[in-house]
Amino acid sequence: MDLIPPLTNFTSVGNLISGIITYLAGAAAAIAVVFVVIAGFKYMIADSEQSANEAKSGLVSAILGLVIVALSGAIIKFIVDNFG
Repeated sequence: MDLIPPLTNFTSVGNLISGIITYLAGAAAAIAVVFVVIAGFKYMIADSEQSANEAKSGLVSAILGLVIVALSGAIIKFIVDNFG
């Protein structure tokens, strides 16, 4: 089983859209991980309470974005499997 299926193996428009969304969700997850790393680094080098709080806020936002991406993939899979 391929983690990322090639875009040529789709038999319907719904499957094509699902594949495109899978690629976009993967890209969004990668971007969220980069933001988690950046916010963690900013937190480690924070020299004041204000900059530490800003870094914490960024970290929480990045993790929330990662959770949203994960849940959106599951919701889309459910919709395609049951209604597609």
